[in-house]
Formats: sequence, structure tokens, C-alpha cells
Amino acid sequence: MSSLVVPWVASTASASTPGIGIYTGTGISAPVWIAAGPDGALWFTNYANDSIGRITTAGIVTNYTGTGISNPAGITAGPDGALWFTNPGNNSIGRITTAGAVTNYNPESYPGTGVDEPGGIAAGPDGALWFTNFADNSIGRITTGSSTPPTTSVLIPSNGATLSGSTTLDASASNATSVEFRLFGGHLRL
Repeated sequence: MSSLVVPWVASTASASTPGIGIYTGTGISAPVWIAAGPDGALWFTNYANDSIGRITTAGIVTNYTGTGISNPAGITAGPDGALWFTNPGNNSIGRITTAGAVTNYNPESYPGTGVDEPGGIAAGPDGALWFTNFADNSIGRITTGSSTPPTTSVLIPSNGATLSGSTTLDASASNATSVEFRLFGGHLRL
């Protein structure tokens, strides 16, 4: 972890144009995504140097590296008070606390997670995090409430068909870890 005060190149705001400040110093390396953190700072992914960055509105940048951060792309604040990010470089979902502690969730550690070149990530209205999987054209879901979060991947039908109707499945009495439906050339994995 390293911190530095950044130089800003700022424009002047007017009634017709907003003021724009551009960070021009070190600590930024192919940033992909930025999100507001629960600590009042902005957090961003540094794809090229395998780090997660934090910048305050006063211009103080801190970079965090850790085991498992590999070409991070998307980042979002999670309902658990941490920031969650995608790692397309190692097919995983990462979690970083505002203190800088990194945890990595990948298919090797949690088989069946359905993480395959993840890109964007967002907090959903259901309290889970939802992410995109570029390699298999899918949307994934990860919960934030346990040390081994279950994930669900929803694979979009390959022929462009839309899913409609509803199906109810109650697996509460079983030890099932996933259910898979084949639909129109694609599949839905729960």
C-alpha cells in the first residue's frame, strides 16, 4: 500500500460547462471502473498493475495490491461495507475492505461458482452482487453474507430468445448445490 497526494489539472466551470479535474500523477494504470465507497472515498480498478486504488476528494491516492488481484475490471460497494471487484485475469471475484484486506473467490476455491472472465459488477436490489461473464456470455450472482459465498450463473440463450413464464423450485430440503435447465440452445444454472 502506498499513498500520495495527486496533482490535478482542472478546468474552470461555467454556467454551460461543468468543471473537470483530471488526475495526472502516478498510481493509476489502465483504470477500468470507479465506484463510491462506504468510507466516502472513490475506489477504482487498476487493470495494468493488478491493484485496487482509492482516491479521496482531496486527491490522496492509495493503491492496494494483494494475492488474487489479477487485471481487476469492475468494482462496486457491497451491502456488507466492503468493495467487491471482478478479476478477469484469474476468473475470480475479489473483496477488499476499506482497511485494505483482500479476499479472492475463485472456481478453484469454490467449485461451481460460474466465474468466467468477469467484467462488470453491481449491487442488486436483492442484497446480492451481480456480475457479467464475458467468456461464456452469462450473468452471475454472488451473495455477501458468508465466508464461502454461493454464486449463481445465468447463461443467456445463444439464439437471442428471451426467457418468459415462471418456474418454482424448492430445494430447501435437499443438499443440492445447483440445478440446471436447458433452454433454447443455452442454459440457466441455479
